[in-house]
Amino acid sequence: VEDVAVYSPKGEIFTLPRGATVLDFAYEVHTKVGLHAKSAYVNRIKVPLLTELKNGDIVRVVTSNDKFYRCSWIDSVKTGKAKASIREFCKQKIREINLASSINMLSFI
Repeated sequence: VEDVAVYSPKGEIFTLPRGATVLDFAYEVHTKVGLHAKSAYVNRIKVPLLTELKNGDIVRVVTSNDKFYRCSWIDSVKTGKAKASIREFCKQKIREINLASSINMLSFI
């Protein structure tokens, strides 16, 4: 399996596994970039975050103050870093939901 080399707008090179997505690239840049990625451009064309990257692509990720991750993305990303980050934040979100549900139930007792 051959890796793909992609570039940031500043010319930094990132080597990713074949089949990697824009989101994999975002997490490779920094976990916070991945978590806050809201849109992306590949070769100056706006693309979905789960777009598969090709050798030589220039990738720009647009971030937001809000977190935009989706738990379903874990099946679409290829890198361990992206999978681990998404998994961790989804576990955290589930714990928060369970806690809120428990507090809600206790308020009715």
